[in-house]
Amino acid sequence: MDSLHSSGFVWFFSVLVLVFMVARSSAVDPPACPLLTRPEEISPTYTYNYSSPEFQSLFQQLDKTIGEFTSNNRLNAYAVAVVHGNRTIYTTGLTSAKFRIASITKTFTALGALMLRDRGLLSLDDHVKTHLPDFSIINPYDDHELTLRELMGHVAGLPRDLCNLEHLQCGSNETEILEQVAGMKLVRPPWSNEPAYSNLGLSLLGRAWEKATSPRVSWEEFVVEEILKPLGMENSGVDLNGVDLAPTSIPEGLVDLQWSRPAAQMYSTAEDLGKYLQFLITGKPALISQSSIREWVSPATIFNDGKAGYAFPWELLQIPDFIEMVVSKSGDMYTYRSHITFDLSSRVGVAVVGSYEPGTSSSPVDLADTVFIPVVKTVQSVNAEFLAAKYAGTYTSSITKYTKSPTFEYKVRILFGTIKVYVNSSLGLLADAQIALMNDVFPVSVNSTWSLLLKNATENSFWFGEAPDCGYFASQIGGAPDLIHPNEPGTEFTNMIQFGTDGKTLVWPVVGGVFHKSGSSAHLLRPSRPHLLALLVIFITLLQRF
Repeated sequence: MDSLHSSGFVWFFSVLVLVFMVARSSAVDPPACPLLTRPEEISPTYTYNYSSPEFQSLFQQLDKTIGEFTSNNRLNAYAVAVVHGNRTIYTTGLTSAKFRIASITKTFTALGALMLRDRGLLSLDDHVKTHLPDFSIINPYDDHELTLRELMGHVAGLPRDLCNLEHLQCGSNETEILEQVAGMKLVRPPWSNEPAYSNLGLSLLGRAWEKATSPRVSWEEFVVEEILKPLGMENSGVDLNGVDLAPTSIPEGLVDLQWSRPAAQMYSTAEDLGKYLQFLITGKPALISQSSIREWVSPATIFNDGKAGYAFPWELLQIPDFIEMVVSKSGDMYTYRSHITFDLSSRVGVAVVGSYEPGTSSSPVDLADTVFIPVVKTVQSVNAEFLAAKYAGTYTSSITKYTKSPTFEYKVRILFGTIKVYVNSSLGLLADAQIALMNDVFPVSVNSTWSLLLKNATENSFWFGEAPDCGYFASQIGGAPDLIHPNEPGTEFTNMIQFGTDGKTLVWPVVGGVFHKSGSSAHLLRPSRPHLLALLVIFITLLQRF
């Protein structure tokens, strides 16, 4: 009898704890980790309507923004191109005029290294000496041998320039140049937290990997034949002879960098840079693999302030009021200034080229940012509306039968629960889960805000997890797989939910729960507190166990 009373007390105490856990708070603040899903990932045939009011309003805003910028700054010429996915959706200015793109050349040099790596002709971890046997430089920090990867990411610690004055001709005799480099010293330790931007490093990179080409071709030939022509960049190039460039008022803007060409030699147009951005965003044509593109734009280092960093050799920038660092590269050669920036999650890219009057401090980076942000916001808004129409709503489950979970070692039963799915334009799909479960013995409460990350579009399945930060979420993906069929299609994971094809149901397979959508919720939703009626149902249901 005493044991029965004791058992009843445990049950009653458990009930009180469960009710308290479910009722104690509204949904927590949305997670900080953005896990954006695009419509075309869900529906491959989805197409954006650029004639819609949202996009037409955006284009009118861009006309005004760019008009104000160009009227307030001394430009001889300019052009802007905006890319979304595989299309250039907006252009203005002299879009077919040729401009020096200066250090944007570095990204083409890095691309060449990745292409040759993907073909098996080199490794990014090759020592520079492997391809340039006469290369050496004084390393006052240790005896580390520099690698191609370190050159590509500005983490080799090399001096900025080969010549005493930036962008002056350094000659073309490689033997003499390497002899000059041999007398120089590293200015920072390799892989320092404070990396050193280096034109010399990217020049060395291009001149090193050209030795690995098969059949042997120069950096110049490879860039033109293997990159520019396949991308359809017909008005871009390396050789300045006979090229009619956008007007510049000083002759230095036409300087040929000779051996140092891989650092900053190229010219292009806004139209052609739009094609380059389409390749960067879509990976087509497949000059390199998709994983190589992701490697290309991943951080080599993040600066101590956390606001910027280098990829390979992209510049990562934290734009105010923008959640993620964006990938960009600027070029500045006397009067020619250029900038490209793109975001793989929204598939948006912007290219700005210009020729400025000497002494003008205005930057194409400023113009690109004022263009880039509203474009991304508009695309995110359109994406959010699509996702809300497909998934958003309140899904409710009543009492279910006990189910043997494929990932748990016990039976589990839903007593009551709601999963409210809604969309945050910046953070993607979120879900407020407020669910009362019963395993074989004890009640369990789920009271969390989940981030949803697409797992399989065909199955309409998503990983979920609490995400105070992206690292924590990453540790939860794929948690607790089906122990019977751990690697087969349709495998059930603890942290996985699946939406029904009818748009009216949501399944949490490992607890055997089917949640039914109430009403029509094709709009952006916000979390709300659990209903007191739900708590009463939970309380009464558990008391029946006594």
